[in-house]
Amino acid sequence: MAILWFNIFISFFALIRRKAISLFRGFSFVLVLMLFLSIVRIFLPLELPWTIVIRSYHLYPWLMNKMSSGILSVGEWNITAANILALLWVLGSIVMFAQAIKAFRREKKYFKMILIHAQPLASSSLPSEHVKGINKVKIVVSEDIRVPCIFGLIRPIIYLPNIELSVEELNYILLHELDHYRNKDLWIKLFYNFIKIAFWWNPLVHIIQKDIDQIIEMACDTRVIDGLSLSERASYLQAMIKIMRNNSGSVYSELSSVVFFVHIERQSLINQRFLSVANRDKRNKRTHFRSVILASLLVCVFLASYIFIIQPAAEPPEEGMILLTPETAHIEIDKTGRIMLFYMEEYLFDLDNSDLTTEPHASLEVICLNDGG
Repeated sequence: MAILWFNIFISFFALIRRKAISLFRGFSFVLVLMLFLSIVRIFLPLELPWTIVIRSYHLYPWLMNKMSSGILSVGEWNITAANILALLWVLGSIVMFAQAIKAFRREKKYFKMILIHAQPLASSSLPSEHVKGINKVKIVVSEDIRVPCIFGLIRPIIYLPNIELSVEELNYILLHELDHYRNKDLWIKLFYNFIKIAFWWNPLVHIIQKDIDQIIEMACDTRVIDGLSLSERASYLQAMIKIMRNNSGSVYSELSSVVFFVHIERQSLINQRFLSVANRDKRNKRTHFRSVILASLLVCVFLASYIFIIQPAAEPPEEGMILLTPETAHIEIDKTGRIMLFYMEEYLFDLDNSDLTTEPHASLEVICLNDGG
């Protein structure tokens, strides 16, 4: 059930992500909240005293029966469909994790090589001191960088291209990158990468992954331009245009542990950012209210996941029939290979080998009797 509710969260987010990133000022907060609640739901699958249990008499029991049915036997092990799916899940996550580690090491090596020849930003080029956090992050300039970006979880570094920028343009670029630092956007991307590793089999997780950068960038844009006049917003967009002209593309779309000032890989997303910045006027209070509503809705869905729980149910046995469960029945195999079914410690009848892989017998305890048994 916890996994089901997690995927409901993911599905909800996938449906509203495109429209929401242009509507909600605090959407990165909503993203973090959604991921946090999803993880809590997985690791705390509690059944509270006031929980309402919804019994499923057909679909859920049928699914559980299929998952617990034996597919093949290896020695004394009865391998079920659930065992195979769990194994594939774990193996897929291991492969995804190994790929993520390899990619991070490659990116770390890439920026380490750039840092060797990079030069610190001259103090005379720094904008005014009102740029919050400017003294907490190292800022370097490099010929090998085409787009301003920030890399590093513990000791982040802002990388700037070696191009001519006005004080005003540099101010906006640093405002943007420092906002990424203050908002812990690199950690948000890392957090979602772990979600993708754990739930690699869900296509919605990969669909959302493609828009994570855009969600983060547009949320950053809205925070940076708050309070700016129309002319100042125009200058902010002009700085983006200058960087785009300097960007030759190539490796930047492959770096997953970095946040950039602007991407050029998807023109439609660039247009969306431009329209969002240009049209943002008196919507701050309204968009803040919408983000609160969305966050409240996520919390309500989270609480509902503990109030309502779906459980498989079975029809009560008819009069004269018995219900075979692990608590009431077991199977014994003697030294001659005879398979016997016992109910409430009383012998009922013999079984065939094929019966051991089908329900209800597959769920029962099997006792192998030795020579002295």
